Amino acid sequence: MSFSKEQILRMYPNTQYYVKNSNGGLLAGTMNLEDAKKYADKFKKQDRNDKLNNHLEIFVCDRNGQKLYIADDIKENLEEEEFE
Repeated sequence: MSFSKEQILRMYPNTQYYVKNSNGGLLAGTMNLEDAKKYADKFKKQDRNDKLNNHLEIFVCDRNGQKLYIADDIKENLEEEEFE
């Protein structure tokens, strides 16, 4: 089931930030930007080994749809390699 932006805003009026993927999928909604960033990083990390989704961009946007943060696990991969 898919909902329009207006339907989501009506159902969850206090939600300020959304975690989405580049296919338009809504992954999470939060009231706090830091929580939204954590969710985005979590979903990006989970999708790293998923051949169907690992190419998707995971990002945080505000209620108006403006991108505020793009999850990127490249830095995390580099840090893991340094410690091995």
